[in-house]
Amino acid sequence: MPKKLEVSTLKLNNYCRRYSDMSAAEWISKYVLFEANDLLTKTNLRPGQIATMLGFSNHDTFTRWFRRNTGKLPMDIR
Repeated sequence: MPKKLEVSTLKLNNYCRRYSDMSAAEWISKYVLFEANDLLTKTNLRPGQIATMLGFSNHDTFTRWFRRNTGKLPMDIR
């Protein structure tokens, strides 16, 4: 089970903005996008498997999120 940060949402956002000029949500989204790209290019895992690993509820949700953030489908990266 992941450890809790024990930091309020406001404080976490302030830290993220101070050090990266992004909100916590933006930072997490960029990190997940980096991980998705890494897994798509360096493994033979199917997009559905990657979606599950990254915490998406299903393949379709992952595909829509990925396309909205990159303009490409996950399979286009391969």
